[in-house]
Amino acid sequence: MCDNYDQWPPIEDWIRATFPNLPPDQYQETSELTCAYNCIAFAAEDEENWWWPSEDGFWPVDIVDDSVASFEYAFKEARNYEPCPHGQFEAGFQKVAVYAVGNHVKHMARQLDSGLWTSKLGFGWDISHHTVESLLPRYGDSISYLRRPLP
Repeated sequence: MCDNYDQWPPIEDWIRATFPNLPPDQYQETSELTCAYNCIAFAAEDEENWWWPSEDGFWPVDIVDDSVASFEYAFKEARNYEPCPHGQFEAGFQKVAVYAVGNHVKHMARQLDSGLWTSKLGFGWDISHHTVESLLPRYGDSISYLRRPLP
């Protein structure tokens, strides 16, 4: 997949087809196509690794499954995040959103200092987007939130 970037459509066409709830004026491309890292690593601010609980991925804890609890635990242990009740902007905190289908994690996004969100879209681009809900249903049917105090 990473070797075939010349075959990818323009970002606008890909997003229109992949994320029907994401209007063109509600996102901005923030990187070129890359498969050096995934959305979980991007949420963890690690652009050097592919975070996933598997033998060929980087995973900072011993719980190796794709459950929401596993991801919450990994972000607590590796990045000092705690569960929180909502994704609304709170000064002094950084938040991440965990997207899941049932109990299986499919995506993560990180909130920026501006209150916007940022996501790595699979093997594709990084974008900033206005809401976390705009990536549904492609990345799941539920969202949970974690936060940590800013340093």
